[in-house]
Amino acid sequence: MKSRQDFSVRHRTRLRVPRKIVTRFTRDLAIMLAARMLLVQSIAVLARQSGHRNFTLLLRHVQRRLENGAMLADCLRNYPLVFGRFYIHLVEVGEVTGRLDEMLARIAGYREKIAELQRKFVQALTYPALVIGVALLAVGFIMIYVIPTFADIFRDFNAELPWSTRQIFRFSRFLQRNFILLVFGLTAVVLGGYFLQKHPRLRSRLDGWSLLLPLAGEWIRKHHISQFCYTLGMLMESGISLLDGLDIAARSSSNTHIRREVLKMRQYVSAGEQMATSLAASRIFPLMVTRMLAVGEETAALPTMLIRIAELYDRELDSTIETLASVVEPLVILLLGLIIGMVLMSIYLPLFNMSSIMG
Repeated sequence: MKSRQDFSVRHRTRLRVPRKIVTRFTRDLAIMLAARMLLVQSIAVLARQSGHRNFTLLLRHVQRRLENGAMLADCLRNYPLVFGRFYIHLVEVGEVTGRLDEMLARIAGYREKIAELQRKFVQALTYPALVIGVALLAVGFIMIYVIPTFADIFRDFNAELPWSTRQIFRFSRFLQRNFILLVFGLTAVVLGGYFLQKHPRLRSRLDGWSLLLPLAGEWIRKHHISQFCYTLGMLMESGISLLDGLDIAARSSSNTHIRREVLKMRQYVSAGEQMATSLAASRIFPLMVTRMLAVGEETAALPTMLIRIAELYDRELDSTIETLASVVEPLVILLLGLIIGMVLMSIYLPLFNMSSIMG
């Protein structure tokens, strides 16, 4: 018992749990509450069947606090990295209104929707990334182990080689001499980028550059706009005020540029202006979103309009991902085929003239 209490006090503010585990817990808890099971009993059952050790300890700590009369939202506030402000606020609204099961079901649906969108994007890029990785390994093997053999053969004949063949031999020698340094350098760049992206100023620049990428930038922009609109729409439909909803939506966004635009929007609203006014000069939110939000504010149907915008962008994202998958795969195969073909042609071209070389 003491170890569990120490766990909750010492690690609760920095504890992390995989998103899919939290989503499954939310869905299961909503189903059990809808079946008229008590909240404490439901938490106890889910704690016993959880396969994640830390999450099991978390749920047992929540169970003990619920048995002492605490509210579920207050219990979840002890674990900000696991649940987040968006999750906790909606749980609090569900408890106050007596519709906790419905609110948990909506939270689970929202998290599953975001996870499905990310899964589709990763799936669309997995095959091209796999093809590129295998092709690079094959080209690296040829450059380091195969081409030097041909270079020694042609050097013995002291023959004039084509320009492309000479360049391939030079690149092969460069890889042989600097292979270890290149591996360490690449590892250092990856690790350095991982740690430096946590720096606020550098993270802001990286977020800005990500929105300017040729193909992925548009997808990233639409993804963040859809997530913001769906988050704010759900919060307002649940009875949370616009100012609080904008604050939560801003903190829920992982992109600093989107967060800055939302916070600017909140300042306009707090000053008595319309939310769409702050988006007039925005370079992130397109004109269509601004006009639709303005109509939603004028007709007092802002939550409904926000959900419609999110659904519209979700459909566009699905179409974009399907198009990306159908276009990128053949382009990657064609590009790698050209590269490997040029390497092989540069190797075998002198062999076709072997008779003249030997002469």
